[in-house]
Amino acid sequence: MIITALIFVPILVFSFLLAGTFGMMANDPSLRDYGDSSTYGVSADCARAQRSQHANADFASAHLNGCNLAGLYLGGADLGGADLTGASLHGADLASAHLTGANLTGADMYGADLTGADLTGANLTGVDLTRADVSEADFTDAVWSNTTCPDRTNSSGHGATCIGYGI
Repeated sequence: MIITALIFVPILVFSFLLAGTFGMMANDPSLRDYGDSSTYGVSADCARAQRSQHANADFASAHLNGCNLAGLYLGGADLGGADLTGASLHGADLASAHLTGANLTGADMYGADLTGADLTGANLTGVDLTRADVSEADFTDAVWSNTTCPDRTNSSGHGATCIGYGI
């Protein structure tokens, strides 16, 4: 009986520990395969974008509002017409990305690389562009309202634009 207990108890304890570890992993949204559905309030487009780490990804007209894309490589990506309202693009690499007509209202683009990006007609209301690299980016017809410019000034303080203020 004592020998049985000495063998059974460690196996039982190990089983509980193993089940707890895998149970926690199963509930970790960062480890899930989102497939084509929305899980934990994250849109399928957002989940797909978070997994994307390649140039020229196609996210045209995607629903990426509130999506955490901080630090991701999205160079040359097509984000034209995408809804990026409140998205975190902090430090993201968006060099040569197409953001024409994108809604970036309230997005965090602090330190983002926008080198050569096309933001024609993009809504930049409330966007933080502090320390963003905007070399050769196109901001034709962009909407500026309460936008923090790359030089840390506010677009509302100088004629609703950041052109000439770090751009």
